[in-house]
Amino acid sequence: MYTEQRGACDIIDPQNGDVWVTSSFFVFLANCWLVSGLEFVRDVLGDAKQQNSLFWLALKLGWLNEVGVAAESVTKEKVYAFYHTTFEEYFAALAINDWHEFLNPTLDVYRIFAPQWKEVILLWLGREDVETEKKEEFIQALVEFDDGCGEFRVIDRVTRGFYEFRAYFLAAAGVDEWKNSSSADAIVAEIVKWDFGEFKVEQNDWVKFLYPILQEAQTALPQTNRIKAIAALVELIGKLQMDHSIRWQAAKSLEKILLEEQMPSVVTVLKNYLSPETYKNDFEQFDHCYQVIWKYAQSMPYPAFYQAWHQQEKVKDGELY
Repeated sequence: MYTEQRGACDIIDPQNGDVWVTSSFFVFLANCWLVSGLEFVRDVLGDAKQQNSLFWLALKLGWLNEVGVAAESVTKEKVYAFYHTTFEEYFAALAINDWHEFLNPTLDVYRIFAPQWKEVILLWLGREDVETEKKEEFIQALVEFDDGCGEFRVIDRVTRGFYEFRAYFLAAAGVDEWKNSSSADAIVAEIVKWDFGEFKVEQNDWVKFLYPILQEAQTALPQTNRIKAIAALVELIGKLQMDHSIRWQAAKSLEKILLEEQMPSVVTVLKNYLSPETYKNDFEQFDHCYQVIWKYAQSMPYPAFYQAWHQQEKVKDGELY
C-alpha cells in the first residue's frame, strides 16, 4: 500500500486507515494533466494497470476515468479524464503558487482572459494557505490592468479599455471568493456604477454607461461580494438625484441578490425613506422603498420585522449589519 506521512488533505482507506495518496500527489497530477497529454502523464505517473502506481491510484479513487480512445491513434490508445471539471480546477488551483501563472505580461501569460481558467483563479483566491499579500497583489493587478488599446479613460461613458473591463469583472468575482480584500468596497462600487450610471454635476443629469458595459455589469453584480453589493444598492436607492427607472432597476436588483438574513438590515435603512416628507417631496423614492419593504414583510417573521423597523441603522467596516 502506498503510504506517506498523513496530512490535512490525505485520502485515507476507510477500511484499514492506510493513506492511499497524499494531497501533494493531486497537485502534481493536476500540473501534469494541464500541461501535457496522456503520454506524458503515463511516463511520469506510471502505467494505469500497474498496481499502486500513481496512475492506478488515481483511477482507483475515481479521480480519473477512461472516457474513450484517441481519434488520431491508430492503436486505439485509451483516453482518460477527470471525473468532473471541478476536480481538475481544484487540483490546478492547488498547483499554483504564484499569481503570475495567471497574469504575466512579461512572459505573455494572460490566463485571466481564458474562460476555462476562471474557476481555477477563484478557487486559488479562496485558498486559506495563500498569503494575503499575494491575493492583494493579484486583485490590484487585475484592477490596474492596462490593455494598451485606446484612450477611453477620458470618455465618461466608457472609462476603460475592452480587456481592462474583463480584468476588472474578474476582480469583482474574486472579491466574493476572497471577501477580506481591501479593494472590495471600491470594486463593488464600480460595478454598481457601471450597471446603473452616475449623477454628473457638470451635466446636471444622470449618465449611464454604454450598453455592453451595463449589460456585463448586470451579470457581474450577483457574482461579486453580496454583502457589499447590497449596501451599495441600498445607498443608491436613497440618492436624491435618481431617475425613476434607475431606482426601480436598483430595487429589483436588490430583491434578486438579497438573502433572508440580510432583510432586517435593509428594512432598517429603507424605512427612513417612508416618511411624510419623502412622500410629499419625492414620491418615486417613497414608492420604490415601500415596494421593497412590502415584499420583505411578506416573508419576514413579525418580531424580526418589528425589531428591524425600530432599530437604529448600524454600520461596521462599511457594511450594514
